[in-house]
Amino acid sequence: MAKYNGISKKVMKDGSTAIFVRFKYLNTTYPVKNFTKLFGCNTEKQAYDKLNEVKLLISQGKNPFVNTAVTFDQLFVKRTEEQVRDGAWKEITKDSYMLYYNKHIKKIIGNKKIEKITIDDLNKITTNMVEYEASTKNILKKLLYEIFEKATTAKVISKNITNDLKRYKSNSNKNIDQRTSEDPLRIIAKIYNAIPEYQVHCKSQEQEIKMYLYFVLLTSRRVSEVLKLKKEDVVLEEMRIISSPSITKTNIEDHFPLPRECLNYIENIEDGLLFPTLKRSSLHAIFKRLLNLTDIKFLKVKRSLSLHDTRRLLMSVMVTNLKIDSTLADTCISHALEGTKRYYLSFSYKDREEAFKKYWDLIREEAKLINL
Repeated sequence: MAKYNGISKKVMKDGSTAIFVRFKYLNTTYPVKNFTKLFGCNTEKQAYDKLNEVKLLISQGKNPFVNTAVTFDQLFVKRTEEQVRDGAWKEITKDSYMLYYNKHIKKIIGNKKIEKITIDDLNKITTNMVEYEASTKNILKKLLYEIFEKATTAKVISKNITNDLKRYKSNSNKNIDQRTSEDPLRIIAKIYNAIPEYQVHCKSQEQEIKMYLYFVLLTSRRVSEVLKLKKEDVVLEEMRIISSPSITKTNIEDHFPLPRECLNYIENIEDGLLFPTLKRSSLHAIFKRLLNLTDIKFLKVKRSLSLHDTRRLLMSVMVTNLKIDSTLADTCISHALEGTKRYYLSFSYKDREEAFKKYWDLIREEAKLINL
């Protein structure tokens, strides 16, 4: 007979050991629970002691098996897995939010239990993001709210402290002309000219980083999409790239031309990702260092430009400088058409290719004039 009734030790497939508990309490038989995974129990004695705590919580009307991960790290990972399983998120969305979590949240609250996290902890996270746009800061509440709400419902915590997080307004930072007096075309041309001057600490990454910067600047594709592109997505004979529905935000296959600046680099890739060593968490710093190589003057030091602003710049130059139809310009940055337009209006790949070529020719011409 086992020393602790209903408690057993099992060796898992990976060689680790887990403590499993089966018990009946208050006329309810509970399914087998992995107390090692749920509560960090490594011995049968620890599991026995924890079981007594569990029974006490049950007698108080609480559910001890909700939000019982040892750390917030585990709660967050569990939440992302549930969102993908339930179809609320795609894998690319999960990857994006995990990058955000690891960069901004993990260090401050990752190792804490949810009941030990305070509003001061959450405010410290946003304080550390002082140089980021309001939209980036607001993601914090979006990611954490449901986890804290679930813990509140289960009476693990008394209130959802994410409700006390400040909501940041982005209207003062949204328009580029509120950040700099420079002309959009001139901004792009100056960034274009700075790319060859970009210094890379790891020389093996130099070409990859520079080609990535050319690629994003000239195509204005979303960062998450570009990092997922593979050699098999490129049709070299047509200088065309095909983004599959699995990596586009619109969930629709999208085609766009390949800028000649990146041709030689992509030709020499045998297979796999186009930018295999780049991590999204490092791209903000890379782009900021690139901007520092230009003489673009900003009205306030902390209101600079982001990679996402290349999309706004493209729209502005195409519509204002090149007189390209605004709806066509929208499709060039893969914005889904709204209202009746999506049913009755469409542009061919040829239309978009011509728009991109006009845009690139204008940038190259302006870049040469700046260098004179």
